Amino acid sequence: MSRGSSDLDPATFSPTPREVDGWRHPTPLTGDFYREPDNVVRGLSLSQASLEAPCLSPFKGFADGGFYCEPDDILQGISISPGTQADLLRGSLDLCKVLGKAPDCPSKASCIPADNERFTEANIPPDTPSDRFFKLEATTLHLSSRAPWDIGNDLLDFLNTRVVSSITKVNRQKFTVKADVFIEASSCALKARAYREERGMYALEFQRRSGDSVAFNRLFQQAAEVLSPRFVPVKAVVEADLDMNRRELSRCSTKDHKAELTPLLDMAGLLDLPALQAESAAALADMAQDTGSALRLCTRRAFEEIKKLLQADQTDVAYPTARILLFLAQCPEAVPCFADRALLLMMLDKVRSRATSALVQQSLAQALNTVITRSAVSLSQQLLDDIMSGLVRAIQELDMRDTATYRNLKEAQLVLQFQCGGASRWP
Repeated sequence: MSRGSSDLDPATFSPTPREVDGWRHPTPLTGDFYREPDNVVRGLSLSQASLEAPCLSPFKGFADGGFYCEPDDILQGISISPGTQADLLRGSLDLCKVLGKAPDCPSKASCIPADNERFTEANIPPDTPSDRFFKLEATTLHLSSRAPWDIGNDLLDFLNTRVVSSITKVNRQKFTVKADVFIEASSCALKARAYREERGMYALEFQRRSGDSVAFNRLFQQAAEVLSPRFVPVKAVVEADLDMNRRELSRCSTKDHKAELTPLLDMAGLLDLPALQAESAAALADMAQDTGSALRLCTRRAFEEIKKLLQADQTDVAYPTARILLFLAQCPEAVPCFADRALLLMMLDKVRSRATSALVQQSLAQALNTVITRSAVSLSQQLLDDIMSGLVRAIQELDMRDTATYRNLKEAQLVLQFQCGGASRWP
C-alpha cells in the first residue's frame, strides 16, 4: 500500500501568513477550513498613570458598608473632550483636572461649609413624593410653621450648639443637611431632609447613614425635645426611648481583666480598616473618661496604638482619639507617656492640617494645652524647643483669634514662655 500525504497535512493545507488591509494574520489552525480573517481589536494597553485617579470613586456612598446611598450620589459619567482623549491614549490623563477638583483631593473633613450657610426665604422644602411606595422613616418629626426656612436654620443651630457635630454638607435646594454627630464617644452619620406635606405642615426626616444606632436614637430624642416646642408639632413618630447610659455600660465591661484591653488595642492598629479603628477609638474614649479605667491606658503599649489612631483623617476615628488624649492628659500617671516627641509633634501637625475638621482641631488643641500646662516642667529642653516652634507655626497658620483652637494654642505658648523660663529664648 502506497503511503500518501494526509488530508490534514500542514504542508498541504496551511497557507503562508498574509496581510489583509495592513494587518498580518498568523497561520490558521490545522484543518480549520472555515477560518476568516480576524481584524478585531481585542484589547487596549493603558499606562498606570491613566488608571490612577485617587479622587474619583464611581461607588461613592458605598465605602465602608454605606448601603444607603441615593442615586444622585453616584457618579453617572463624565464628558471628555477630544483633546482629553488624546491625553488618555498618551497615558497622561489627569482625572482630577477633568472633574474640576484640586490636585490634592482633600478629604471630606476639609469640605465643611462656611458658617454663613443658612436657609433663606427662597428655600422651600420639596413636596412629599407621590410614589405609593414612598414611606417616611420612623424618625420623622411633623412640624407646623409659616416660615419653613426657620426649621432648617434651627436644625443647623441645634447641630452647632446642642450636640458635638461636624456639618459636612448643606443643600438648600433639596433642603437637606448632612453631619457627623458624636454622643459622648459614639458617633453616627446622619442626613436630615424636610418635605412639605400640606399648607403649613412639614416633615423633618432623620436618616442614619452609618455609625452607632444608639447614638442616633439619642440624637433624635434631643432634636425632638429642642425642635418640637419651637414649631408646635402636629405629631412625632419617635423610636422607643432606649435610656441607656453608655458610660455605665463601659464601666461594667472594663472591670474584669486586663486581657480585655488587648483586642481594643489590636483593633486600633489596623490602619487599613478604619471602621474597626472607629469602634476601638470609641470604646477607648469611654474608658478614658472613667478615672479607674483610664489608668489602664497609661502604658507605652496603649500610647503606641493611640499614635496609630492619630494617623487617621476620618472624623469618626480622629475625634474619639482626640478625646482620649484630652482625658489622659489630666491623669498624673500619663505624664511620662506624654513625654514623647513623636506624639506631641503628631498632635501639632494634626491641628495644622487642613484635612482635619474643626471639631478635631479644637479637642487636640485643648489636649495640647493641658499636657503643656501640667507637665511642661518635666519635658526636655530640646522637646520644648520643638513644641514651641510647632506652636508658633500653627498659630500663624490658623490666624483665627476668636476660636477655641487659637486660644488653647496661645495659652500653651504663654505657659512655655513664662513657666519654663524661656521667654528670652523664644519669640
